[in-house]
Amino acid sequence: MKKYLVFALSICLLSACNSGDNELIPEETDPVAITLSAKSLAIGVETKAPYMDTTPGTTANLTARVVSSATSLEYKSLYSNGKMIFISSEGTPTAVGYETTPSTTTYYPGSNSAIYFSGFHPYDTWTLPASDASGDAVKKASFTFTGKEDVMYAWQVSNTKDAALGGTVPNLEFNHLLTLLNVSVKADTDGKAAWGNITGIDLIKAGGAAVEPLNTVTVTMATKPAEGTPIPAVVPSKSGSTTVVIPFYHTGTDVAVSEVETGGDGDKVITLGTNFPDSPNAYAMVAPITATGTADFTLKIYSSTYTGGREVKINLRQKDAPSTEFTGSTQGKSFEIALTFQATGITATATVAEWVASGGAAVDVE
Repeated sequence: MKKYLVFALSICLLSACNSGDNELIPEETDPVAITLSAKSLAIGVETKAPYMDTTPGTTANLTARVVSSATSLEYKSLYSNGKMIFISSEGTPTAVGYETTPSTTTYYPGSNSAIYFSGFHPYDTWTLPASDASGDAVKKASFTFTGKEDVMYAWQVSNTKDAALGGTVPNLEFNHLLTLLNVSVKADTDGKAAWGNITGIDLIKAGGAAVEPLNTVTVTMATKPAEGTPIPAVVPSKSGSTTVVIPFYHTGTDVAVSEVETGGDGDKVITLGTNFPDSPNAYAMVAPITATGTADFTLKIYSSTYTGGREVKINLRQKDAPSTEFTGSTQGKSFEIALTFQATGITATATVAEWVASGGAAVDVE
C-alpha cells in the first residue's frame, strides 16, 4: 500500500501591478488570494498514518518545504521558497500555516508562463542545487539523516495564472524515500533474567554482512508521472568520515534507546516483557537497500547484561511464503522486526510491505 501526503497549493493572482513578467492583471480579473490546504491520501485498501518530523507515532506538527521555479526541473534559482506547517490528527493533516521567503504574496507571471513546484520533508537541511549547477546537477536534491526523519519528496507539478484563475490546483504527492524499521521485543523467563533491560539498538550493517549503512539519500527531481508509478529511486551515499551507525529511537519520541537522560534516571531503557507490545518499542528510518534475503540488515543489541552488545542478522522473507527470500528494493517499505530474547540468544522475525506491515523473515542467533 502506498501512502501519500498531498499538499494542494493554489497561488492565485491579486489585482496588483508589477513590471516585466508580472504584468498588469486585467481589471476584469477578480482578486483571488493565496489559498492552501492539505489532506492525506492512500492508494489501496489500507491506510497508515505516516511518521512525522521528529516525533513518529504521535500527533505532531509536520513542516514541509515547497519551492517553485520558472524553469522545469531546475531549482538553482527559486521563484519562491515556502514553508508549510500542518497538524496531524489521527493521520489526517490539517494546514495551519504557510509562509514564503520573503513573506510577501507570490504572483504567477502575468505572461501566463508556467511555474513549477516541488516539495521536500523535513523542511530543514535539504541540499538543493547550487546556483552554478548545470546538466543533471540542477535536478538533484539530497538529505543527510540520523534515523528519526521521514525523508519524503513530492513529484514536480506545475500551474499557470490562467489555470489558477480557472480553479486548477496543483497537488504535491509526498513519497517516502527511506526504509522504516520497527522493532518489538519480548523475552521468555530465562531470557529476561539473562539479558536484563535493553539499553540500545543500532543498525550497524545494511545490504550485506560487511556493508556499512549509509546516511544520505539523493533524489533526481522529476515531473509527476501517471498514477501508480513507483516512487522515485534514490541514490544512498555516506556523509562524513566516521563509521555510520544508525540508532533506533523509542516509538513516539525522538529519543534514542541508548540516550542518557539529562538529570533523569539514566538510560531510557526498554523493559523486556513476556509478550510483544501493542505497538513497536523502537524505530529507525534508514537508507534503502537491494535485499537478497541474506543478512539484509544487522542490528547490534545492548542490554544491562550484554554491555558490549550482540549482533543479530535479519534475513528478509515474504510474508505469505516465509521460506521464500524477499528480494529487491526496500525503498518506501516498512519492516516489522520482532526480537525474542532467550538465555542462549535471540530469535528475530520481520515483516515487510510499503510502509505497512506485511511479509516475513526469521533467524536464530546463538
